[in-house]
Amino acid sequence: MRLYTLMISLGKGSVRFMLRVWSALAWKLGVKLPKSYDFFYLSSHGVGHNAMLGFLHHCGVKLNWHFEESGKQRYAHIYQMLLKAKYAKIGGGGGESYAIALSECGFTQKEEFFAAFAKRAPAICLVRDPIGVIKSILNLSGRGGEGVFTLDTPYEQITQVGFGDFTQAPIFWGEASPHLASIATIVEDSSGHIFIQNSLQESLQKVITQTHYIDMQQITSQNAYATMLDLSQKFGFNPPEKDSVIWTTKMFGEINGVLPFSLHIPLSGEASGQVLEVSITLEQYAMWQRGITYLLQDFIKQTPFTNIAITIPSDKAELLSQALLQRLESFMQGFVEALQRRVEYINAHKITEVQVLDFLREHKDVAKKLEAKLDRELAHVVSNRADIVNGWGSYQQFKELCLL
Repeated sequence: MRLYTLMISLGKGSVRFMLRVWSALAWKLGVKLPKSYDFFYLSSHGVGHNAMLGFLHHCGVKLNWHFEESGKQRYAHIYQMLLKAKYAKIGGGGGESYAIALSECGFTQKEEFFAAFAKRAPAICLVRDPIGVIKSILNLSGRGGEGVFTLDTPYEQITQVGFGDFTQAPIFWGEASPHLASIATIVEDSSGHIFIQNSLQESLQKVITQTHYIDMQQITSQNAYATMLDLSQKFGFNPPEKDSVIWTTKMFGEINGVLPFSLHIPLSGEASGQVLEVSITLEQYAMWQRGITYLLQDFIKQTPFTNIAITIPSDKAELLSQALLQRLESFMQGFVEALQRRVEYINAHKITEVQVLDFLREHKDVAKKLEAKLDRELAHVVSNRADIVNGWGSYQQFKELCLL
């Protein structure tokens, strides 16, 4: 309690500094993570991970978000989150639940990281037909350079993104259509981002009490509300709001390659010489940020892309004049039209599960590697929820072609 009293008596800057110091020291000493989490949320890339994070966030669940960080960095972020959770609960809290989100297991210092969990807790695990996972990853698009533009940058330059060639390191985002030869690289999964279901279970076997599997079809717009209501009852977090737009908002995976990007806007008048940075991003990314102010929300609601978020740092909001806001809205009108054209192009060039299966049928060596990997990584899912796996039509076709 004395530590808690000290923390709330300090300013936010001092608290953040102390948390960084404590987390670094705790890692060095091998201290277990605080036990203030309620459950684990496990997934992988290509299964609807970001959508599920958004649904949990909507239900008041506090989570971590990581991608390429080391075990040490992940530990520091989670330690700070859980320490704040511990003392928030002491102070009465706000009714939030806390979960540990894990969707990678190929990062450095992973053994030390996974050994840092001490509290036993249940897990939610999101899974998907693996052929659909491969299709989803191949259909990703992105840009090679830094996404920093101005109000005068041509729209086509901003929206000019390409499909990925995953055979190159780093990934080359300049293909006119999905790169089927990348399937071999995806199957190798040297990064530990894709086929990792069993690996996560083994890494956490001492602390997971039971795993509740969710198929990606259960979080589609038709099923997501009922699924989250059921999970809230099973895992004790706040129930979802039935009338929320989150259940009908399309995530638009097609625009992930274009967004986020930044607009650098030179200021005039008393603020001459300063540059205002406006972020054009997705709501599922913006929701993790603090100290931001949303702009043009009513305008965005009238566009086809209702999950776009336009934000600026809150401490810079006073620099935004009405004239500048009008220029920004005019820019966004043209940008949305260009984005629609780009989405139409991407959708016209996407591949299907049938094309993935055709590639695997023609490349038996790749198919055999995938078969061996899935036999290993889906073992826990099969033994606990065979009905989910049996319902994966494309995967069942893949198993049949492996017998030929």
